Amino acid sequence: MQHFLINKKNKLETINYAFAVVCKSLGNPVYLQNELESVSPENMFSSNTLDEASKICREYILNFNLGGGNWAGGQVYHPKKGLIANISFNGKVWKLNNTKYPNEDLKKQWNQLELNNIID
Repeated sequence: MQHFLINKKNKLETINYAFAVVCKSLGNPVYLQNELESVSPENMFSSNTLDEASKICREYILNFNLGGGNWAGGQVYHPKKGLIANISFNGKVWKLNNTKYPNEDLKKQWNQLELNNIID
């Protein structure tokens, strides 16, 4: 994937150019997998829009054949505001108060997104 930033063995340095999205998984006990162990590598990717972050998550999920019970990633970080969103297994982008981001916001660059009311 073109926007690979780090893996879990490295610390994230200051990112001042894009969103960062976490992709990771956990075992699903329904399939006799250890729920404390990852079934795919934990990675972080950069993206310029929330829509791109969603696509990165969906590609990761498909590449590692993850189910809904495996998905533990999707945390989206803004370089100045920190955690601003979560991406669910189906690719929907959620504000921290569990409301969806408006479609017009999904296409905005990280530095164009108005974040005064991240949680509202």
